[in-house]
Amino acid sequence: MDEEKLREYEFLDSNRILAGYDKMNIVGVCEGLKQVTELEVIESKETIEAAEQLVEITLDVLGLVYYKEDRSEHFAPDSVCMQYYVAKTSEALDKMREANKKFTSVEYQEEADRERGRLFGFPETAIEYFVSNQDSGTEENPCDNNPKYHSYKHSPEHAEEEYEQYEKKIEELFRKYCPKSAEEFL
Repeated sequence: MDEEKLREYEFLDSNRILAGYDKMNIVGVCEGLKQVTELEVIESKETIEAAEQLVEITLDVLGLVYYKEDRSEHFAPDSVCMQYYVAKTSEALDKMREANKKFTSVEYQEEADRERGRLFGFPETAIEYFVSNQDSGTEENPCDNNPKYHSYKHSPEHAEEEYEQYEKKIEELFRKYCPKSAEEFL
């Protein structure tokens, strides 16, 4: 690994605003395992500006592009939540914007869920399981209580192969490039 890339990942690893999960997903974007990730930065009204600056500097150092949306209406009145969508390319961000527009329409929600799942790098079997089971709410999924399967909703029939396809790879890269954060998070 070249020295510049190592310094960039050290900068990410030392960021104390981003959660371990978010850092892991950023590594996944940087290393091409996923096209897009989403991050949430939740702070008080007094500290949100400084937190946003640190997050944005970190993303800039890594050469990533992003857009953000204010999601504060879903939180306590004294909190601010900024949701970031992060990618290596503007094209991937544009695809996410389009999928997010479709996501608000019941008519296109399944299509949007599939597109978002693919952009997030999730295995196809997990995407299909999610899409076909999101309205039922009654099916007990044994994967939901297994901390090994923490990144997304796994299909019970394919959970282990989904883990091998996605989590295992991204966790290995996270441990390699952000060892301090990985030790705290994983």
